[in-house]
Amino acid sequence: LRDGGLLLYDSKHQLWRWNLDELRTREISDDIVDLFTAKIDRLDADARGLLTLAAGVGSTFRESTLRILYATSQADREGITVDKSTVRQMTPVTEVKNTIKELEKEGLIIATGLGSISRYKFSHDQIQKAAYSLIPVADRPLMHLRIGRMFLMDAEYYSRVDKDVFLIVHQLNRSKELIREAEERISLAELNLMAGERSIQTSAFGPALTYLKAGISMLKPNELFAGEYYDI
Repeated sequence: LRDGGLLLYDSKHQLWRWNLDELRTREISDDIVDLFTAKIDRLDADARGLLTLAAGVGSTFRESTLRILYATSQADREGITVDKSTVRQMTPVTEVKNTIKELEKEGLIIATGLGSISRYKFSHDQIQKAAYSLIPVADRPLMHLRIGRMFLMDAEYYSRVDKDVFLIVHQLNRSKELIREAEERISLAELNLMAGERSIQTSAFGPALTYLKAGISMLKPNELFAGEYYDI
């Protein structure tokens, strides 16, 4: 409201006043998502792009995650193939830090991390929803594929796939129609099996069924009962 000129601060009397003239001429949406979307639209392109990447990750995210995703997105646009080591060399640390500070200043995200790891979350779940809505529907699967591959690459590097499996499959299952190579399909089937078994251990049978069905869907008919994939 303040940014849109609808609410003005009266420094003389130290209080806020409605801008009645502006209110009479402005069409105000009843949907809070529309209001947040309008605020996000006023950001510069870099800040808006980083915020939509964060929305794709989830309600909480690390600064390091955004740096890698930002670098990966740039590399994809330029047709550059990157791996774990090269993507970290390409990561624009200062640029991302400054953009995150801008998003904090706008009140869109807040810091939650302690110690050396910089973690953030959206200051309202509707802000994440609004930012995600700005991503074209056709572009969402590829974005989730990039995020999922990055999560998996990171988890494999630090030997914590079992710990991060739910984060990984949450992303890759939303992009599974783009996964066609046999090695990656089988890998995702195995990850969903792992997530399904972990869910059963905690009596989360609904999610377990979803993961197991997703895993099966990654196998071709001739692979379902093949000896080499029997354990899956």
